Amino acid sequence: MKVVKKMKRPKLKWILPLCIIVIIGIISFVIYRITQDENTQRIERIVNNIFSDINESDYRELSKAETDEYTDATQLPNWIKERFQNDMTDQGFSTLLETAAYNISVLGYVNEKEMKLENLEINLNDNGYEFEGQLHISDKQKESKTVEITLEGSAQVNEEGLVSYINIVNMGEIVEAIKS
Repeated sequence: MKVVKKMKRPKLKWILPLCIIVIIGIISFVIYRITQDENTQRIERIVNNIFSDINESDYRELSKAETDEYTDATQLPNWIKERFQNDMTDQGFSTLLETAAYNISVLGYVNEKEMKLENLEINLNDNGYEFEGQLHISDKQKESKTVEITLEGSAQVNEEGLVSYINIVNMGEIVEAIKS
């Protein structure tokens, strides 16, 4: 008769904690990526909306609001609030209004320019987000006249992912191109 020895089971006490750590790490990474994607989408919407064309109705609504000398966001035209307010903190929205970045669309309308933003890239860095893209400004009357400007800027978001600050570095160059 042969004696069968029982094999000792290896002690695997360390596997469960390791698996838990790995799973937590993966979940944290996925949450981080989702959060970054949401932040990037908000910044992208705001930047695109700054350069989105307006129509006659939007222009008239803004002209009426300016003659009424609006003093707070409740008196702003709806199209401005719809384009920016939901993606920004109150302070970020106030700053956007103070810098009148939304007026780029108005300036384009008044000067009969069409703006198209392409290849917008948004990257996270130590100080928030940086973005860059190609802005094409064309004259609606002279189809052959198109100016291409590399748009550069930065943005910051708060803990909830709302944009608290946005800056377009070469806004002066863009304004000059629209006016020309």
